[in-house]
Amino acid sequence: MNVPQQMMSPDVLVRAIHVASDPMVSHQARVEASQVLNQVRSMALTDATSGGSANDNGVGGMRPIETVLNLLISASSDERVVFFALTILQACLEAQSPSSADVQIRFEIRQVLLGNVLGIAAVSGGGGAALTNGEVPPSLAPSYVKTKIGVCMALLVRADFVSSWNTAFDDLMSHLLSGQQKPQLKSMDMVREEVYLRTLEAICDEIVDSPGASWVDQCHQIKDVVRGYRLAADGGNIAPSTSISGRIVASLTSLINQYRPLMTETAGRSDAGNGSDVLHRHADQMAVLSMSVLKRHAPWVDLSLVVGDEAVLALLFLCVAAAGVGGDDVDATPRTDLSVQAIHCLSEVVGRGMESSQKVALVAQIDVYRRLHETVQAGFNISTVDVTHVDAVIAVAELIDKVGQELLSAWEEHLAGSNETDVNTLATLLLQMMSIFFPCYAYDDIDVAGAVVPLALRLAVTLGKETDLVARGNGSSALAFTVLEHLPQLLIIMYQQMKYPEDYDFDFEDDEEAEEEQYRAALRKLYQAIVRVAPEISLQFLCSILSGIASPLSTAPTRDLEASLRLVYHYCEGIRPPPGLKTVMKNDTFRDVLTAIHKSDITSHPHREILMLYYDLSVRYYPILRDSPVLLPPILGSLSGTSGLQHPHPRMRSRACYLLLKLIKSIPTVLREYAETAVNGIQSLFSNPTAFPIEPDDKLYLFEAIGILLGKTGMEASEQQGYLTAVMTPHVRFIEEILASPDAKQDPETFGAALAASISAIAFLSKGFKNPCQEVQGVLLETVAICFRVLQALPECDEVRNKTLIFLQRMILCLGPQVLPSMPPFLDLLITHCTNQDVLDVSHLLNQLCSKFKGEAIDAIDPAVSPFLRKCYSLMPTFDEVVDQGDIPPHLLTEQLSIKKISYAFLQYVATYQVTPVLLSSNNISSLKQVLQYMSEGALNVQEPILKKTCIMFFRELVDQWAADGSMPNQQVAVQRGFNQFIGDTIVPGLIKSILDPSFNEKDAMQARSVTQVAKLLSVLREKRGETEYAQIFIGNVILRLQCSGEIIGQFRAAQDDKAIEKALRAMLTALKQAPERP
Repeated sequence: MNVPQQMMSPDVLVRAIHVASDPMVSHQARVEASQVLNQVRSMALTDATSGGSANDNGVGGMRPIETVLNLLISASSDERVVFFALTILQACLEAQSPSSADVQIRFEIRQVLLGNVLGIAAVSGGGGAALTNGEVPPSLAPSYVKTKIGVCMALLVRADFVSSWNTAFDDLMSHLLSGQQKPQLKSMDMVREEVYLRTLEAICDEIVDSPGASWVDQCHQIKDVVRGYRLAADGGNIAPSTSISGRIVASLTSLINQYRPLMTETAGRSDAGNGSDVLHRHADQMAVLSMSVLKRHAPWVDLSLVVGDEAVLALLFLCVAAAGVGGDDVDATPRTDLSVQAIHCLSEVVGRGMESSQKVALVAQIDVYRRLHETVQAGFNISTVDVTHVDAVIAVAELIDKVGQELLSAWEEHLAGSNETDVNTLATLLLQMMSIFFPCYAYDDIDVAGAVVPLALRLAVTLGKETDLVARGNGSSALAFTVLEHLPQLLIIMYQQMKYPEDYDFDFEDDEEAEEEQYRAALRKLYQAIVRVAPEISLQFLCSILSGIASPLSTAPTRDLEASLRLVYHYCEGIRPPPGLKTVMKNDTFRDVLTAIHKSDITSHPHREILMLYYDLSVRYYPILRDSPVLLPPILGSLSGTSGLQHPHPRMRSRACYLLLKLIKSIPTVLREYAETAVNGIQSLFSNPTAFPIEPDDKLYLFEAIGILLGKTGMEASEQQGYLTAVMTPHVRFIEEILASPDAKQDPETFGAALAASISAIAFLSKGFKNPCQEVQGVLLETVAICFRVLQALPECDEVRNKTLIFLQRMILCLGPQVLPSMPPFLDLLITHCTNQDVLDVSHLLNQLCSKFKGEAIDAIDPAVSPFLRKCYSLMPTFDEVVDQGDIPPHLLTEQLSIKKISYAFLQYVATYQVTPVLLSSNNISSLKQVLQYMSEGALNVQEPILKKTCIMFFRELVDQWAADGSMPNQQVAVQRGFNQFIGDTIVPGLIKSILDPSFNEKDAMQARSVTQVAKLLSVLREKRGETEYAQIFIGNVILRLQCSGEIIGQFRAAQDDKAIEKALRAMLTALKQAPERP
C-alpha cells in the first residue's frame, strides 16, 4: 500500500496515531489507522537504509524521515505522538550500517533532538498542574520518553562520533547540563539532566556492552577516544582527568552532589502533595540514576577517575552510608537505592580484571575495609536486623564476598611461593576483611549471610592450602595471617546459622521455607569443606556442641538438637580418604559420639524432624549397630511404634517405612533374633490398621523388609516357608474374594488397583530371597497361577499389567527355569493388551528371558515372537495422512524410532543369546523374510547410531550361527542358502554403501562403533564361509567395484581378523571420502 502525500501530513498522522490507540473507535478504523502508521514506518526504514534514493513519498518532496522529524516538532506536547516518532527514529538508526553515508539526515535528527529536547521530553500527557513558575513537573513527563531520546542520541553517537560529529559529548553536555553547583530544584534542568543520564546509559548499552556485530570495530574506537587514547598531536594519550571519560565522571559526581543533599532532607516525603513534592521525589530519582550511570561506567573508564580521586571515593562511601531503615518486608527508600548503587559501583571497580598483585594494590588504594568500618561506626548496621535496610546490607555482603575472594586468591598464590604481592599489605587487608566478614556471616537474614557463604567456602580452601604448607614442613607460624586462627569462630557461626528459625514449620513446599532449606544446604557444603581440611578440629567442635545440649535429649530445644545432629550426620561426607563412612568408623571418638546418641532418650523427642534425622543418622552409620547389637532394640521399637510407622504425621510414617527397610538391608544377619517379632509386628499393622494408615507405596517398603527378614537373616527353610505362607495368605484370599465378585469387571479401575497392590506386595516380598530354598520356591510358584488369574480377569487394566510385569521379572530371578512353562499364557495376554506406555516393559521381560535362560527359553518365547513384532508394528505411527502436508512431525518420528528401537533390541537379544531357533520354528518361519528385511532396514538406512549398531550386531550373530555349512537341519538347507545369499547380495554391499554415505561420520564416537561391528561381521563371514567365498562376496563384488587403491585392496586381502579388517575399512573411508568424486 502506498500512502498518498496528503496522508503523510502531521495532522493526518497525529489523527491516525490517536485512532490506532483508542479502544473506543471501531475495529475497522483502528485497523486502517494502523495500516497507515505501518506504511509510514516501512517508508522511513527504507529511506534510512537507502539514503533517500528509494523513497520520496514524503510531504512536499520531504523524505519520510524528515516527515517524522516534522511530526515530532509539531506535536511535541502529545505523548503518544512523540513516542511513535521516537520509536521510528530509533528503528531507522538501528537499521543503518557503519558504511551508511547518509550523514545529513542524522545531522537533522540530532539537531531536532538537541534543539527541542524540552518540548519533546517534558510532554505532560495531558494532565497535571503546573508549578507556580509555569514549569511542568517532570514526573509527569514519562521516563520512557526520555529513555527513548537517550537511545536515539546514543545511536547517533555510535554512527557519527569521531568521523563526522567529533563534538558529540561537548554538545550533549552543553545542551543538557545546567552547570549549577549548589543544590536546587528546577524542573526544566531536571528534564535535560535526565535525558543526559539516559543517553549515557544507552551509550553503555549500545556501544560498550552490546555493540552489533557490524559495529564492533567502530565501538572499540569510540571507547578508546572517550578514554583519551591516541588523540594528542604527538600521538600520545590524553590524561584521564581531561579526557571525555574524565568529564563524564566529573559530571556524574556533580549531579550526585547536586541531588544527594536534597534527597537527604526530603526523606520520607509522601507521594501525595503539591508540585514541590513532585520535584523533591524526582530529585531522589535523579541521585539514584546518576549513581547507577556511574556504576555502568566504572568497569571501562580509567580506574584513576574513581580510585585516584579522593573526592569521588569519599562521595561513594558517603552514599553507602545513606541507606535507610527496614527489612525485606519494607520497600527500599531512594536513599537505600542510592546506597545499593554506590556499593555496586565499588563492586564493579574491584571486579576489574588484573593481576593479583595489582588487585591487592587496588583494594589497598580504595581502603575499602577501613572505609566500611567507618561507615558502620557512622550508623550503617551490619549486625542487627532491620536497623539498616536489608537491601543495602545484602549489597555490602556481596561486596565483602567479592573483595575477599580476590584477596584470598592472592594469598593462595603467596602460599604457593609467589613473591609478586606486598605480603604485609595483603595480610593487613585479610585481617580487616575477617572483622567485617563475621558480622555479615552471622547476620540473621539468609540473603545477607548467604551472600558471604562463598567466601567462607573459599576460606576453607585456603585453610587446606595452609595445611598442605605445614605438611610439607614449611610451617605456618611465620605467616602474618592464617585461616586456622579464625576457624573456631567460623565453625561457631556456621552452627548458629544452621539452626532453623523458631517459627520454621518444615513445610518444604512453602517457597520461603524452601529458601531456608537451600541456604542450609549451602552451609552443609561449607561444613563438608571444613571437615575435609580439618577433620580433628571439626570433630572436637562437634563434641563440644553435643556436650552443650541440655539433657535429656528428649526435652532438648528442637532447633539446637537438629543442628547438632546435622553435624554428626554430615561429618563423614567430608572425611578423606573415601569412602568417608568406612574411614570415620575407625575413629573411636566418633564411635563414642554415636554410642552416646543411641543410648540417650532421643527416640522420645516430640518433634518428627528430630526423629527422622536420628533414624537417618542410624541408617547412615549402621556399622555401630552391627558391631553393638545391644543398641538395636530402642531404635527398632521406636521405628515400628508411635514415633515411626504409627506416627500421626504422614511424612513421618512414609519416612519410617523407607528407613526401616534401609536399616534391615544394612544389617540383616544381626537381626535374626528380632526377625519373628518384626515380621509379626508388621503383619499386625497390615491386618489391624490404626487411625493413621500407611500409603500403598510405602507398604511396599515394608513387604520388602519382611522378605529380607525371612530370606537373609539366617532362618531355617521350614521357618521361611511358614512365615512366607502366613504373610502371603491374606493377599491370596483377598485376590480370590475380588475375583469371585461380579463387581470386579464392572469397576475394573477400583478393583484393578486393589488386585495390582496385592501382586506388587508379593513381588516385593520376593526381593528378600536371592537364591531361595525349595520350600520358598514352592510357595512363590503357587503365586504365579494366582497372578495369572488376575491378569486373565483384568488384562486391559494398565496397573494390573504393570504389576504383573514386575512380578514376573522377580519370579524369573527367584524360580529360575521353573517359571518357563507358565510364561506363554502370560506373554499372550501382555502382548495382546499392551500399549505404547508398557510395550517397553513387555520387551524387557522378553529380553530378560533370553539373557537369563538362553536356549532354555525357546519354548517359552517361541509363540510370542511374531505376535510381539506385529504388536510393535501396529503401535508405530503411520505417516500416510501427513505426507501430503509436508515433513513428518518430529514427535511422530521420535515415537516411531522408539518403537523400532524396542523391536530391534528384542531381535538382537534373540540372536545374541542363541535363541535363534525360534525364528525357524513353525510359528515364525513364514515371517523370517520380513524379519530379515526389517532388520536390514535398520542396519542399512537408519542413521541413529545405537539402532544401526544393534541391527548390525543382529546380522553378525546370525552369520555366526547360520552361515556355516551344516549349521542348520537338512530340511532347512534352502533357508540357509537364501540367508547366505541375502547376506552377500544385500547386507554386505549395503553396509559398505551406508558407511560411505556423506551423512555417516566415522569420526564420531557413536557412529564409529558401527564400523567396528561391520568389521566383526565380515570377520565372522570369512570364518564361516571360507576365504574363497568371502573374497568373492566382499572383495570381488564390493571393494573392487569401488575402485579402491591397490594398497587398500591389499590390506583387505591380508586382513586375518576383525581388527585388521576395521583398520582397512577406516583407510578406505578416508581415501574415498577425501576423493573429489567417487564412482
